[in-house]
Amino acid sequence: MARSKGEGSTVKQRKDGRFVCHVTIAGKRTFFYGQSRKDAGDKMRAFLSSPVAANPKKFDGHRTINELLDSWLARKKKAIKDRTYGSYESVVRLHIKPALGELDPAKLTARHVVALLDALEHTVKAGRKDDSTDMIGPRTGQIVYTTLSQAFRILNPCLMLTVPKPKGEKMEIQPWDGEQARTFLLHVDAVNDAAAALYRLALTTGMRKGEMLALTVNDLNFKNGEVRITKTWNEKMLKATSPKTKSSRRTIIMPERTRQALRAYIMQVGVRGDSRIFTLEPRNLTKSMHKAMEAAKVPKIRFHDLRHSYATVALAAGVNVKVISLSLGHASVKITLDTYAHVLPGQSEAAAEKIDAAIG
Repeated sequence: MARSKGEGSTVKQRKDGRFVCHVTIAGKRTFFYGQSRKDAGDKMRAFLSSPVAANPKKFDGHRTINELLDSWLARKKKAIKDRTYGSYESVVRLHIKPALGELDPAKLTARHVVALLDALEHTVKAGRKDDSTDMIGPRTGQIVYTTLSQAFRILNPCLMLTVPKPKGEKMEIQPWDGEQARTFLLHVDAVNDAAAALYRLALTTGMRKGEMLALTVNDLNFKNGEVRITKTWNEKMLKATSPKTKSSRRTIIMPERTRQALRAYIMQVGVRGDSRIFTLEPRNLTKSMHKAMEAAKVPKIRFHDLRHSYATVALAAGVNVKVISLSLGHASVKITLDTYAHVLPGQSEAAAEKIDAAIG
């Protein structure tokens, strides 16, 4: 039976036993194959109801996914913060382009995306580390998912409907207690570790690594011990960018020993004004920090766990949780309580004893 224009061809069986049909849209013929007549026909009908068939001009100028993503990144760069753009650009360059970049955008399917996400998940679980996978972590799959969802939102809004969104694995907090933090600081001070002032600042204020690496002399007021946090250092883009949230912009107070250590470090390195105080390369910093931990005979932890150590030690010492939350730059006290709930049971018992003694 003859078919109307735009409905596609009839399904025919090939010599190899498979079935085939085709449709021509905007002068371009697309073939569909299947193990049965129904399979091939279903594929053609799905294509005919897709955005590609409805408006093929949307894909004009983008012969490959590489080209489509380059155009998308160029548009996003004008609308989002540098830090967010850096995350998108990294996953596009390191993961999406190598796996899918040469494909025709009109032929990208959910199966392609699922295969990419599965490969990333297996890489994370295997703990593989090399030049191409150095940035892979539990969040990478989520950013890949978001990138493809947004890049194809207009071109093919149904693309990601059947793709399960990766679940980010929450990193386990491994903080030091007060004694371990003290032991580490005594060691790095004794050996004149180049990053001793940075470690002390992290452990006594809870500042994030990026916030400390972006600090300039003009951000400090040694008279009253204030540190103004107005920016963060983007390690991928190698420049200071705005904090991601309003609560990250804050002023905190340094303890006296931290003021002294930081003042001595600034005099030693000779920085002034708007010059960055800490110019340590992040990767080298992690390596040297783990060596220092080993020498100090304290548990090896991530740099970010220095921030967690500040919070847990402060909570255990009875510092008001609102003060700790403001120092950490959390948007609410609830975030602080949820993150460090493991410290609170002991505090609750201590509070009960104090109330009992007071009311007696």
